[in-house]
Amino acid sequence: MDSGVRAHLWNRLSQAGRRWRYLHRLEKTVWIIVALCALTALLSPRLLIRTDPELAVGASYRRAWNFYVDPLLAPPSDPWGNEWVSANIEGALTGEFVTYSVGPNGVNEGGKGDDVVVHAKGTLPLLAAWASEVLFALALLLAWLVRGPYVRAPRSHSLLVELWRATALASLPSCLFTLVVLWDLTHAPWTTSLFLPGTERVLVPVCIATLGSLWVLSYVVSLGYRLSR
Repeated sequence: MDSGVRAHLWNRLSQAGRRWRYLHRLEKTVWIIVALCALTALLSPRLLIRTDPELAVGASYRRAWNFYVDPLLAPPSDPWGNEWVSANIEGALTGEFVTYSVGPNGVNEGGKGDDVVVHAKGTLPLLAAWASEVLFALALLLAWLVRGPYVRAPRSHSLLVELWRATALASLPSCLFTLVVLWDLTHAPWTTSLFLPGTERVLVPVCIATLGSLWVLSYVVSLGYRLSR
C-alpha cells in the first residue's frame, strides 16, 4: 500500500477516534447497539444453524413459503441448500406426508439420522425467518435517530419550518414501512383487492391500514421531538 494512502487512512482513523471520545455516553451506547444489531444480522443465519438446527429449518421453510405464493421466485431450499422432501415417513399417520430437510449431509434418510422435520408453526420460526432483515432495519433506524436530519438543530420560531423538519426526520421510517407493505402486496395476493367480493364496499387491506397508522405515528413522534427542542 502506498505511504500516502496509509497516511490518509491513519488520519481518518485518528479523526474518528477523536470524535468518538467526545461523543455523549448515551450516543456511544446507541452506536454500540447499532454495531451489535448489524453484526448479529450478518451472523444470525449461521449461528441459528449451529445452535438450533430445528428452528433454522422452520425459519427457512417460512421463508420458502413465498415460492408457493409466487412460483416465479427461486425454488426454496433448506438451510444447507438442499431441496425439501415431502414423504410418508415412519411415525407419521397413514397417507400423511411430512415435509423435512435432509440435513447437513444432504442424504435422504427417510426422516432419520440428521434429517430435520419441519416445525414452522408459531411465532418463533416466523421471527427467526426474518431476523436479519429486522435487525438491519433496527440498526438503520437507530443510526437515523442519532445522525438523521435536524436531530441536533435547535427549534425554529416558525411552525412551518418545524413541520418540514419533522417530515424529513420521519422520511426514513416511512420509506421502510412502505417497502414492507410493497413486499407484502407482491407476495400475498389476497391483500391486493380493495373491494369486498360480491359487494361494492371498499375493503382496506390490513397492511395498508397499518402502513397509514405507522406513517402518522412516525410523523407525530418526529414532530413531537422537534417541538420539544
